[in-house]
Amino acid sequence: LVLWVLEPGAEAGRRAGCAARKTAAAADAGRQAEEKQAEGHGVQTELWGQCGGTDYDGPTACRTGLICVAKEVKWDKRYKQCAKDPAFDCISAEGNKDMACYYKVTWDMTTGIHSRPDMYHGLTPQSSFAEFQEQNHNFMEKKSKCPAPCAPGTCHEVLAIEGCDSYNEWSCEKDDHSLAFDCCCNKYHPNITKKREMQLRAQEQQEVKGPSLYCVALVVPRTYEVDLMRMQLERSMGIFDDNCDAWSVYSNETITMNCSSDEGRFDTQVMQGTLAAPRGGKYNTTLNTKIFFRFWEKLFKDPQAWSHDWIVKVDPDCLFMPGRLKELMSSKNAPFDRGEPPGGMYINNCFLGMHGPIEVFSKGALGNFKDGRDKCVAGDAGTHGQEDWFLRSCFKQLGVHKVDAYNILLEGENACKERPSAWEPDRPPCFAPEVAFHPFKT
Repeated sequence: LVLWVLEPGAEAGRRAGCAARKTAAAADAGRQAEEKQAEGHGVQTELWGQCGGTDYDGPTACRTGLICVAKEVKWDKRYKQCAKDPAFDCISAEGNKDMACYYKVTWDMTTGIHSRPDMYHGLTPQSSFAEFQEQNHNFMEKKSKCPAPCAPGTCHEVLAIEGCDSYNEWSCEKDDHSLAFDCCCNKYHPNITKKREMQLRAQEQQEVKGPSLYCVALVVPRTYEVDLMRMQLERSMGIFDDNCDAWSVYSNETITMNCSSDEGRFDTQVMQGTLAAPRGGKYNTTLNTKIFFRFWEKLFKDPQAWSHDWIVKVDPDCLFMPGRLKELMSSKNAPFDRGEPPGGMYINNCFLGMHGPIEVFSKGALGNFKDGRDKCVAGDAGTHGQEDWFLRSCFKQLGVHKVDAYNILLEGENACKERPSAWEPDRPPCFAPEVAFHPFKT
């Protein structure tokens, strides 16, 4: 049991910045309400219809099966129109006068079904537009130009005319949002579809098995770092992702990471001393070795650090994806295809030497560092004012095994000679396969 005793006035510091987050959240809610109102009170745009643009105030939502995309035109570079959504294999032609299918189905419903009902395989004047479209799609797709209609809709055409016997587990794997899928997979074969959904849900919920991670960060009070960490907690990102088996945020003040809770488990672990660091050295970087030495001393006393296989220290402005790290460590491929040596091991994330935005080392390395830290301070490592330089030099001095894995970190500003795909702004691409991306300060 840990009791948190706050001195008078400390509560204000603990929640510093929370009011601003509430204001920002309220502003976001207001913008969302305005956007919803701007969608035209439920009005949906048809295929190829306008859904956005300069001074456009019409509906911005597209019909099911369509998506609003940018379509630059001479008179408006911000013009948008509704196009076929690649995630859907269906489009509803009902009410869409830009589709030939609309006119064919309308004729069928107003004229054809009354003059030649025998031609419509059991459909009646009361049958839905979707059923007539489904029949045109199946029996005369080229002539009618009718795509598969989207769900929902009645199922007479699908169940009584086409039949669902051919719909097996394989064909029900991917929901294409069509009326046929809804009728056959969700209604005729519900057990198969339910079984498949359970399988998919189990796969999604299955955690990546592998070494346990203790993920930690150090934040400076009353700076953008606090707000960044709070945002990550709200979204279960970074060190708060479920693939981190435990997490802690350190600071020199008590700060809550959850503005909506009074629980102490969301508070920082407090270390002594200032977090202000001068700049200097050959590259005019932050000389923060003394600060992080106090940080490591605090970590040595943290029981959670000794309850997990690896320690991952991440800067607040580093976008960290722990699931990727676990998957990499669990692959049993090089460089993680060998057992851990007695002195422990750490990941070298740059050919120039380990960089500080993300530092990953084993529990064995932590123990080696704890026992030999005084030797490092007195040796060559102690001459380095930059924390990451100090730590990698100390690991070398103590015989901690270095594992080169340069795909762990991608940095902007050419920090490790990277070449980001986008230079305006100069930030690394998040779709790259790296584990961490730095810096993202907003």
